[in-house]
Amino acid sequence: MALFNLDSDIPREPPSPVEPRRTGGRSQVWGWLLVVLMAALVFFFVRALRRMETEVAQLSRQTEEMNRRLSEVEQRSQTEAQQAVQAAQSAQAAAHQRDQSEAARTQYQSEAQQA
Repeated sequence: MALFNLDSDIPREPPSPVEPRRTGGRSQVWGWLLVVLMAALVFFFVRALRRMETEVAQLSRQTEEMNRRLSEVEQRSQTEAQQAVQAAQSAQAAAHQRDQSEAARTQYQSEAQQA
């Protein structure tokens, strides 16, 4: 048994015209509401993106400034370390000279007492 019998004796009615769907009313309101919501989302997304770009630029400037300061502090630290080494060497030389002078004075005194 076929679902569609083309040889049927039943008279066929012409297909009824399909009524076009109404484009007004609620569907148009929903469409405009969707457009407005999408525009608002795009607006807030762009605004947030610009805010992030500004913050990234600010953080980049702060990072560059900190790197510059760090470089200056490293240079100053190296200079001070070199000065500390020189001061230690000078103090060591002065102590050595003092010890030699004291040894010479002690030797002079002992020679003076022997004489």
